[in-house]
Amino acid sequence: MKRKTFLSAVLILAAGTAIAGPFGLNKGDSLSKLKTHGLEPIGTSGLYRAKAVPNPHPQFDFYAVVATPEEGLCKIIARTDEISTSVYGSELKDRFEAIRDALEAKYGKGETYDKLRAGSIWDEPKDWMTALVKKERTLVTYWVDGTYPDGIESITLEASADDRSSGDIRLVYELDNFSACLARKKAKEAESL
Repeated sequence: MKRKTFLSAVLILAAGTAIAGPFGLNKGDSLSKLKTHGLEPIGTSGLYRAKAVPNPHPQFDFYAVVATPEEGLCKIIARTDEISTSVYGSELKDRFEAIRDALEAKYGKGETYDKLRAGSIWDEPKDWMTALVKKERTLVTYWVDGTYPDGIESITLEASADDRSSGDIRLVYELDNFSACLARKKAKEAESL
């Protein structure tokens, strides 16, 4: 009897951890299940802000999902709070690197690009944040080999800024049913033409 109870407990624990995707969300989670996280529609059809997620991460304070009634959850978006930084972007870059390193420990090496657009006048170290604000600089890491667990097809980590003294970091998981979600969304939009 003890052995049977022990095996049942192990199977329940294994099942619970095997399906836990990013932030405790899982590919294909239904809208009704996702609504338990306090979903609020964000303008676009199929995009929702989640007031809470099952397994929040301390670096992020905003979560959103893309989901359709047919495909369920197909994309997860998380964003950090505003990060105060110098004009050199040091604090923003440090936080970006810490999150990137944690993701690389879990998913393997990503491709990082810290690039300034050719011809930009914002090419001095003290212009790093100005170039980011003007969208002439990119700081992003991509994971795109498509062999990730939990139905994850690609991951994007990107820094952005609206002013020279602060910025934020966005993390996006596209799941392997995202193409189907997108096709369904486009078809629904085309119906109204």
